[in-house]
Amino acid sequence: MYCMRLTIPIILVTLMLGCGGSEGPSPGSEEYTSVVSAFYAGVSAMEVGEDLRANAKLTLVTELAPREPAAWSNLALMAMRRNELDVATGHLARALQLDSTNSEILLLAAAHARMMDDDSAQVRYLRRAVSVDSLNVRALFELIELLPEGSDESSSLMNQLVTAAPGNTSVLLKRLQQSASLGTLDLELLDELSSYAWGEGVNEQIDLLRNSAQEEDTAIQMAILRNILLSEPQYRQDLAEVRVSIERVGDPVTRFIRLLNPSSSPAPRDDSLQIVVDQQMVTSDSSQEWISAIALGNAALPAIFYAGIDSVRTLREEAWEAPRVSGHDAGVGVDYNFDFRTDLVLAGAGGLRLLRQDSLEQLTDVTSELNLSTALTGAAYTGVWAADIDLEGDIDLVLNDSESGLLTLRNNGDGTFERAQWFSVDSGIHAFAWADLDQDGDPDAALMDSEGGLRVLANERQGRFISMPNPIEGFTLLDVTVSDSNSDGRIEILALTDTGQILRVTLGNEPAVDVLFEAALHAAGAQLLTGDLDNNGGTDIVVSTMGQSQILLQDHDYAFYSYGATVDLETYALSATRFAGQLDIVGLSADRRPMRYGILTSKGYHWKQIQPRAAQAVGDQRINSFGIGGEVEIRAGLLYQKQSITQPIVHFGLGEQSLADVARITWPNGSVQAEFDLLSDEIVSATQRLKGSCPWLFTWNGEEVTFVTDFIWRSPLGLRINAQETAGVMTTEDWVKIKGDQLQPRDGYYDVRITAELWETHFFDHVSLMVVDHPAGTEIFVDERFAFPPPELKIHLTSELMPIMGAWNDRGEDILEIVLVQDERYADFFGRGDYQGITRDHYLEVEINEETPQDAWLVARGWIRPTDSSINVAISQGAHSPPSGLRLEAQLRDGSWKVVHANLGFPSGKSKTVLIDLAPVARSSGAQRLRLHTNMEIYWDALYTAAKLDDSALQVTHMLPESANLRYRGFSVVNEEDRSSPELPAYDTLSGTAQIWRDLVGYHTRFGDVLPLLEQVDDRYVIMNAGDEMLLQFTEMNPAATDQERDFVLIGDGWVKDGDYNTTFSKTLRPLPSHADPTYDEIPGRLKDDPVYQRYSSDWLDYHTRYVAPESHAKGFAFPNERENP
Repeated sequence: MYCMRLTIPIILVTLMLGCGGSEGPSPGSEEYTSVVSAFYAGVSAMEVGEDLRANAKLTLVTELAPREPAAWSNLALMAMRRNELDVATGHLARALQLDSTNSEILLLAAAHARMMDDDSAQVRYLRRAVSVDSLNVRALFELIELLPEGSDESSSLMNQLVTAAPGNTSVLLKRLQQSASLGTLDLELLDELSSYAWGEGVNEQIDLLRNSAQEEDTAIQMAILRNILLSEPQYRQDLAEVRVSIERVGDPVTRFIRLLNPSSSPAPRDDSLQIVVDQQMVTSDSSQEWISAIALGNAALPAIFYAGIDSVRTLREEAWEAPRVSGHDAGVGVDYNFDFRTDLVLAGAGGLRLLRQDSLEQLTDVTSELNLSTALTGAAYTGVWAADIDLEGDIDLVLNDSESGLLTLRNNGDGTFERAQWFSVDSGIHAFAWADLDQDGDPDAALMDSEGGLRVLANERQGRFISMPNPIEGFTLLDVTVSDSNSDGRIEILALTDTGQILRVTLGNEPAVDVLFEAALHAAGAQLLTGDLDNNGGTDIVVSTMGQSQILLQDHDYAFYSYGATVDLETYALSATRFAGQLDIVGLSADRRPMRYGILTSKGYHWKQIQPRAAQAVGDQRINSFGIGGEVEIRAGLLYQKQSITQPIVHFGLGEQSLADVARITWPNGSVQAEFDLLSDEIVSATQRLKGSCPWLFTWNGEEVTFVTDFIWRSPLGLRINAQETAGVMTTEDWVKIKGDQLQPRDGYYDVRITAELWETHFFDHVSLMVVDHPAGTEIFVDERFAFPPPELKIHLTSELMPIMGAWNDRGEDILEIVLVQDERYADFFGRGDYQGITRDHYLEVEINEETPQDAWLVARGWIRPTDSSINVAISQGAHSPPSGLRLEAQLRDGSWKVVHANLGFPSGKSKTVLIDLAPVARSSGAQRLRLHTNMEIYWDALYTAAKLDDSALQVTHMLPESANLRYRGFSVVNEEDRSSPELPAYDTLSGTAQIWRDLVGYHTRFGDVLPLLEQVDDRYVIMNAGDEMLLQFTEMNPAATDQERDFVLIGDGWVKDGDYNTTFSKTLRPLPSHADPTYDEIPGRLKDDPVYQRYSSDWLDYHTRYVAPESHAKGFAFPNERENP
């Protein structure tokens, strides 16, 4: 009866909805354009985790085109992802009323019925979905799982599924499972499964399954095989084809059902475009050897620089000495000192020169200030390239020494460079490209060596690179570059061969080589350049040789067509140097004169330019100024494009789409940001928010679930101290105080919730609660510091808090009003340093009450903006001050100051209280002044003193949770009152439910009951991914006695591992942490060889069966179920 009552609303709402009205606005109308823009902005917002924006955009679609079912269906899906099932009911009913035969909507209705625990309605909707679309493999797969195995209907549907999804390995495994459950393992199917090119361990497990003797053993071996297969990209891809993950609930409808859909391909190429010489740039300066267009980091258009034997010039005739440069790669623009001005690096036969931009008119040669030897600055070079190779926020240099080959210079972040050895390449190089080629989140290096061979070095992070297999071994190349030439969301290598072929090389799990063009120019020294010359939304190619260039325009079918005759210049750059929105061709004529060709188009296609920028010049520095090495994706309707960020301005053609609905920027440090409703040529600044900060603790306070503090902050895994060292874990146990008014019973339980919402994986080994009753008029505290050695885990009983008498910053300014009481106003007087978390050395001086006893605590409440692994690596290079924790000094009678505590550490996150022992402070009559010194960004809310009391008056009850459930929730809206305040999550408002981080790869805990994993500290743990929530219930205790007050202390034991590129082993959640090994320095091998797995292997059958991988994140806006790209 319960299930029937739950599903009736969809039927009732459907019957109540009226028909009538027009189908929607006509294509070409302004209203239609608005509908298309709102729809695809809404769908994109859903996929990047901006649900509030998505809801607004899709609701607008329902108002402008109320009879379009796709918008109603997507609103229903979004509500379901947020567990707002009543809201979903109405939206889904409307979608079904508009189209009751759409297979995608029926599949979503089945998911809704599943969430409502209505099995019969789920089966009914699935049968209807299959009946109207026999190729809906997800509906087929889900229906088969619900039907009795071996039934006629199940067998018939399985045959249908095999036909609809031929070669799908997850379907093959499902057939195997069915055969085993029916008593006879199908060995032919097993042989078919073993024929695939699996990774290590799969075929070994298949053999164990084949040799399993008993039915129970077969079931176990089958479960192990399934878990191993989850780590295989091919199997995960096949599984995603037939089943959506529980976190996603379903995929959005990405095409209109009733309205006419816009094109998902580029517009037709503009064959009528004209390429004409820019007469304003005609110059008599012949015998030039290099030219380029460089965006200088301001609002101006890119400036043209050109160089001859001994000087580099601009079109305004400004000139500077040049080191006898020659060739396409002789110069590069780079902001080496983070001042948001592009500097110029030149490398030639006469050595290396760095010209610092001081103003638009002034460059200064600062080569002598780089701390490089004359042997390095005076060597003969043939090329220079820029990249943040160690991923710590500044731009390094790659050079080719004409004698010794490739060398790299590390940017120390203080205006100096130092030679570093990152790449193991035993030859010189003629080309270098920097982009994420294997889709694992970090940029890789593609090189062309001096023999014309391709070298690809996969980035393993922390400055480590490994060689990848070369899919075009045997080809002799003239040049390589990178591009997403077929708009499939992958950056590929484009290679020009010595026979005139242009090859597209796709790396990663499924390497592929395609011939894009057969008859390109291929003289020695030829170069490849890419850009959208006609703004049709495609990627055009320019093949440049001495004195001439060949233009290949990409058409709507993604094929390339030669544009007329060759152009009479050697192209060095494609850049919008005359006016924004139209690329120019910049190069050298046959007699080596600088030239610029303008492009005149007749079709009037639209365009978008994006200028990525780091957040600010001070106080962050986690991202290089212009985001070089990151990626930009844009979507205009169904048209999708992706580019690597290689210069300060990123140009996109939009074809017939009048505007880009959304852009997603993946910054070089891995942070992701979506921007909507961008104007053309708009600057996009990186949002400064923490990407790692440990789990968040929420509690029910009697009225709402509210944020309390961070949790298990003291046990980070793989945190880098500097470029060489990784911090060990000193303690895995954490205690945090929960005030009595923050945790109130509900329905007989204390409701405690822990969420994972940042770029982290959490390992929870144990959670318990202490109920602490103490005499009225007293306080309890836990020392919530991060320090070496860690503070004692103890409940401290104190007197009531006594206010301080005075407070001054280190400039003598009175700030007592700010730190007198806890009110979420924070002392912020020390400014910002170059890097997040570190500022100038400063102190807060306080005067404590003369009534404070000798044996007392200084009780300080505040928060810290922390550094991270990459920042710690950056500041370990060059002349930078390392973080310095709190130091307590006391004033002596003669006015001098004495250090009382040299290194107290710092608050362990947000909303934390630290206790500083005042017993060692030599006291005299009257008030006493103290100083808290540090160079870290610590923001104090309030400071007090309190007398220590005998803790025998405490009544402590230690409780284990009555229940513990893991579920997917999504991501809280995070608010930051001002730059001085911490980011605080609002539990009741979700920002989104889609995957927003490139999550750490590996086996996480499945959703459901996880209580057995938390009962004791034993290395059996809950493994939480971003978006997960653990709900804990503790049995309510009788109220405290009338003369007592009640507070709580939550105990947690576990670890936190973040995805920062410089955190040790940050790509994966392995190696598995263990209390027996605090060093965390064992390189991950096979899961079966991990000591924790070997002790508790059954947990990987019962609990850790949810494999997390970043495929859905990597796809970006390349919506599922769209066309196959060529």
